[in-house]
Amino acid sequence: MSFEDGPIVRRGQLAGLSVSALPLKGDARLDMKRHASVFALLRSLAQLGPLVSRLRMLIREDGSEIVVARSVKALVVAKLATIGWPSLLVWSVHDRVSADYFGTGMAVLVRTFGRVAADAYVANSQSTLQSIRCGRKPRIVVSPGVELEVFNGGSRDSTPASVVRVVMVGRFAPWKGQDLLMTALAPILIERDDVHLTFVGAPLFGEDSFFEHVQSLAAQVPDGRVAFAGHLQDTSAMVKTADIAVHCSRLPEPFGAVIVEAMASGCAVVASDGGGPSEIIEHNVDGLLVERDSVEALRASLLRLIEEPDFRRELGERATESSKRFGMGSVSQEYSSWLKGLK
Repeated sequence: MSFEDGPIVRRGQLAGLSVSALPLKGDARLDMKRHASVFALLRSLAQLGPLVSRLRMLIREDGSEIVVARSVKALVVAKLATIGWPSLLVWSVHDRVSADYFGTGMAVLVRTFGRVAADAYVANSQSTLQSIRCGRKPRIVVSPGVELEVFNGGSRDSTPASVVRVVMVGRFAPWKGQDLLMTALAPILIERDDVHLTFVGAPLFGEDSFFEHVQSLAAQVPDGRVAFAGHLQDTSAMVKTADIAVHCSRLPEPFGAVIVEAMASGCAVVASDGGGPSEIIEHNVDGLLVERDSVEALRASLLRLIEEPDFRRELGERATESSKRFGMGSVSQEYSSWLKGLK
């Protein structure tokens, strides 16, 4: 069951899976982030009755032995729906349950509820797992599988290109750091006409003012050297034509699937140190890790990759090889085997 009707639902149905969409509406949308009030949370919980009833019916009709909740919202609904039913409830955690993401009070609440509700845990990185504090309950770290074949375009041309193309993929939000990249790269873009930057993504959740701020920074650079591609359902074509991919979040990322996608495409990747990226990239081997929130460190790494095409190409080649461990086949097999072992 999905709380939203979208591409994931349709892909599951095309694959022959039984997939139901029951979108959350109005007050039933639980907001667990740092700005959410306890009153709003309680009001949301009061609206979940029909959803819980529907899920309880589906679980009993299917005879489900294991129920996997892939978000905090899903964990709340699944716990209520499985009361009195002999199934194991697995919490698949995709966000670091920490004060910098949820806020101090909400992080404690989410972590405590997880210990009460979940029988086992799946985390997308060691960083995420450490933020849960799951005691002695069964747990596993399984990264999100990436469709490597979509991003792997084969061998890249070894001839130096006339323009070095830099790309950053991700929704626009202050913690994602698009302004950091713009500030770090602006002096280089002003001085050189052989470096171009493309942002792929759009503002969500009321982040329009931040998006406009990044655009104002880009306006200081000569025309044609910074592009805003907007939201793209398929980013592979954009990533495969880039030479350098940047991921400069101010906060530790839980994982960083866009990093793996860029590595699979043969890009040289620069990412903020800490969290999932530090588990994906081996510094100076298959990518570069830089100090978080440091314009100077980011600029130095970008300048090195721009001015050293051989090093850039070598990083990209090794990155493509390293990305294979995150392939959908191996990840899904590991996940499936672990789930079967819980029964």
